[in-house]
Amino acid sequence: MAKIEIHSIPGVMSSVHHVGDYATVDTWSNFYGASLEAFKGLIDAHIAFTKKQKVLAVVVDSTYATGVMPNAVQKFIQDEVFLRFSKSGIKFFINIKAKSSLTKLAVDSFSVNAGPAGITLGEFADVDSAIAWLKKNS
Repeated sequence: MAKIEIHSIPGVMSSVHHVGDYATVDTWSNFYGASLEAFKGLIDAHIAFTKKQKVLAVVVDSTYATGVMPNAVQKFIQDEVFLRFSKSGIKFFINIKAKSSLTKLAVDSFSVNAGPAGITLGEFADVDSAIAWLKKNS
C-alpha cells in the first residue's frame, strides 16, 4: 500500500496517509515534545490534506509514546480538534493502545471529546487491526 507523508514534528511524531484505506496514521514517540504551535501545525496539515484526499479516520499510534501532552495542547484538543475534524469529513478517531499506563490515561482523557463532535471512537491493539476494522466499517 502506498503511503504519503503529511506532517512530522522531529523527535515527537510523524503523520502518514495510507492511500486506499482512507486513514492517516499519527505515530507518536514523545508526547512531552508537542508544543501547542507544533500541534496546531499538525491539525492544520490534517485538515488541509482532507481537502485533497478522502480521509475518514485519524489513527493515533501511541504504542511506544512516552509522557503526556502539555496542558495547552490538551485544552486545544478538547475545545477545537474534534469539531474541526468532524467539519472536515473525518468520521473515526482510532487509538492504538499505549504500552505506558500514563500515556494511555492521557490519550483516553482527551479522546472522550470525539463522540460529542460526532466522531466514532475506536481502540485497537495495533494499526493493522484498526485499518482492517476501518475497511469493514466505512
